[in-house]
Amino acid sequence: MNARISLTDYEAAERDLFRAQARAIWRRHALLFAAVLVVSILVMVGPGSFSWLAFLALSAWAVVLVVHHHGWVRHSDERIREQQGRIEWRAGGSNQQVVSRG
Repeated sequence: MNARISLTDYEAAERDLFRAQARAIWRRHALLFAAVLVVSILVMVGPGSFSWLAFLALSAWAVVLVVHHHGWVRHSDERIREQQGRIEWRAGGSNQQVVSRG
């Protein structure tokens, strides 16, 4: 296949692929968190004991999950454009300033 694509089409396809990958990774992350949370609740309700450190770890994990969603899923376009600008700057080998295309 020898068809050429424009840089704009390439960047759009790259953004779509990156967004889909970020959503899939976040979804797995959220499902794993939910599974661990359910097991923790079952242990807490059942005959076992549950340490306060586990609550701390689950709370930290929840914060990381929210930050992950905010940075990589919700605002992925900005991140991708910044990354593409850095790549183009590096590929050009120039000493121009990197400018965010937002």
